[in-house]
Amino acid sequence: MRYDYEQIDYQVDLPINIFTHTLERFPYHWHEDIEILFVLKGALEVRVSRDSYKLEEGEMFLVNSNELHFN
Repeated sequence: MRYDYEQIDYQVDLPINIFTHTLERFPYHWHEDIEILFVLKGALEVRVSRDSYKLEEGEMFLVNSNELHFN
């Protein structure tokens, strides 16, 4: 099975990237950066390796660097 590597591009002198997504499915991927998910509205299922987590509105989740995950 093939997993995508996600390249994170940052602004000069600012090692953080903040963006919002409306998600249906985002395929398994990994990157060298820590990812912090925050559910603004609705619910979200996150899978990290073989574990599955359900997030509700207002909840946060941390994905460590280099961990295979999808949401």
